[in-house]
Amino acid sequence: MKIKKIAVSVESSRAFGRGLIQGICDFAAKRDDWQLFYHESTLQMKLADWVDQHNWDGIITRITHKQDAQLLSGRGIPTVDLLGEIKHPRISTIDVDHQAVSKMALGFFLQAGFHQIAYCGYSGIYFSDKRLKAFQKEAEKHGLTVHNYSHQLSQTSSIIEREAWRENRELDLTAWIKSLPKPIAIFACNDVRALDVSSACRINNIKVPEDVIILGVDNDPLICQMGVPSISSISPNLDKHGYEGAHTLQQLIDQRSSVPLHQKIPPIQIIERPSTDLIAFNKEHVANAVRYMRKHYGQSIATEQIAEEVGVSRSLLDRDFKNELGRTVSQELTRIRLGQIKYLLQHTSLTITQIATETGFMNDSTLSSFFKTQTKLSPGKFRQISPETS
Repeated sequence: MKIKKIAVSVESSRAFGRGLIQGICDFAAKRDDWQLFYHESTLQMKLADWVDQHNWDGIITRITHKQDAQLLSGRGIPTVDLLGEIKHPRISTIDVDHQAVSKMALGFFLQAGFHQIAYCGYSGIYFSDKRLKAFQKEAEKHGLTVHNYSHQLSQTSSIIEREAWRENRELDLTAWIKSLPKPIAIFACNDVRALDVSSACRINNIKVPEDVIILGVDNDPLICQMGVPSISSISPNLDKHGYEGAHTLQQLIDQRSSVPLHQKIPPIQIIERPSTDLIAFNKEHVANAVRYMRKHYGQSIATEQIAEEVGVSRSLLDRDFKNELGRTVSQELTRIRLGQIKYLLQHTSLTITQIATETGFMNDSTLSSFFKTQTKLSPGKFRQISPETS
């Protein structure tokens, strides 16, 4: 059996790159004929210095230079690009589904009652521009306008160099945040940019989350914890992203595809932290009720108990829920529980009985009946066909 030499050149200083590598390792562990070779790199490092060191059977990397795409194509080495920024007719790509990321962000803001929304990114950076465009498109569907921070201090197209400029110190960024209507929900292109917004708010006494709520992308725990308060973030499906990259490379090596393969990986969920712990409904008891349900959905709670907790009658709470959210208290609790059940089915190995305990059901049969009523599928069938399960 010939051992295939697979080069992995993925930046690993942050959680995003390490998550991709974990997915690659998960695939390689299932192959007796793969040997991974790791090449330490940054997003801006060119491949020319090392790509000819061995006779590689395949390469998994993140391409940021057109010259690298041309180099790899010219060598004829099966290659998978995990970034998707550089388009080349002979290079396969696995990219984040930026539209799904932006749609998730807007949906989260709307569920929290926000209709004043903003975007803060890096103008001219591939993934940031993609997310802005998708965010604006989704907002238009709801008749909303996105306040966009578009100032570009640096002309470089390098995300690392742009971040190093510490654009949170720009007077323009502070002025922009101060000019926004309050309260407002700000969607940042990634966690580093979210931290820029958070830092600018804190230095200038702009209250988070009372005046501004902040949502980032990548769910890098260390960066998110640097914010005061800590920053909520959209969690990408990094294991699947890396795994599918490795799987695609194997298809290319086996010559099962004569054309490049392309795939977009949707995010998993939003990891909520204190930076978004504000619900912007007109009625305070509605906001308090939603907050209570998000915290206690794993318990056996009913509308009467929720109404008692927030100090109003059941009928008043239901009426105001209908006015604010377009659904009853019970329907909102169902939505919250169903979302958590789907997540646990897709992204954990918990049994149905364990999931029932986690989400406030007496037993697995009660959960199964509830789930089938809502989705027309059994929990087991949903887990089997879920496109996000890796």
